[in-house]
Amino acid sequence: MESDYKYGKRVTLVGTVVNILLSFVKLLVGFFSGSLALVADGFHSLSDLASDLVVYVGLSFAEKPDDSSHHFGHGKFETFSAFLVGVLLALAGIVIGKDSFVMFRAVFNGEILHPPKIWALYITILSVVVKEILYRYTKNAGKKINSPSVIANAWHHRSDSFSSIGASLGIAGAIFLGGKWVILDPLAGIIVGLILLKEALSIIRTNVAGLLDVSLGSESTSLIKKIVESTANCSEPHNIRTRSVGKRVVLSLHIRVNDNFTIKKGHSIAHDVEDRLKEHFGEDAIVTVHVEPKSLCSDALQK
Repeated sequence: MESDYKYGKRVTLVGTVVNILLSFVKLLVGFFSGSLALVADGFHSLSDLASDLVVYVGLSFAEKPDDSSHHFGHGKFETFSAFLVGVLLALAGIVIGKDSFVMFRAVFNGEILHPPKIWALYITILSVVVKEILYRYTKNAGKKINSPSVIANAWHHRSDSFSSIGASLGIAGAIFLGGKWVILDPLAGIIVGLILLKEALSIIRTNVAGLLDVSLGSESTSLIKKIVESTANCSEPHNIRTRSVGKRVVLSLHIRVNDNFTIKKGHSIAHDVEDRLKEHFGEDAIVTVHVEPKSLCSDALQK
């Protein structure tokens, strides 16, 4: 059976092949049709290859098993690769927005741009359709295997789709309307750049939290308490600590049991708690349960 990481790498390779073909076609047609917008769009598609490479390398490291120097696995590599994709996406948004603003100002000041050939419009429309399909395919795959880097890469594919939409508007305006309507291209580009920057910052924020071992949040803590309190022969879950290593959850907690229970009985209860938590957080979750006698609570209160 194909592992999640191998599936993620296969999906990423599909994106790589599509990006190579699209880049070649956009640059070739853009050059011969006289469309600067399509040439720029082609270079943007080419930049997606860097994103694909980052994700593929990250998944290759993340799929390695635990070893003597990585006791919690290699999941942070995937988190780091998702962070890098967010940075690349932010850079794409900034560059698209900046270039579009420069063109917008030029057109606004009266500069006349010559309309490109009609083939350029056909290619940008084809690019929008292809990259939107690739976005949905990659995002669904990322959700299926709970991969932050694959999901982030899906947004990089959509950024190319947005870029092509802007190019399509500008090319169509220049061909069919002419004159000042060519300003539609840079105006759409500015909007697209802002959308990409917003999504990139969200991706960066989420994965920086993973790199800095931020907890899973109050909802997860409440769920852990509920699971423990519904487990037989134990109570008072406390000292709950959670974090993620890639898509793997790591958590530890203390529970209290009857003072008269044997060590074997306490160990069995801890295993029950561990098994029930793994049902919710995944079989690969790392769960550490510390057992305390109930009398500790009353002793602490008396002091």
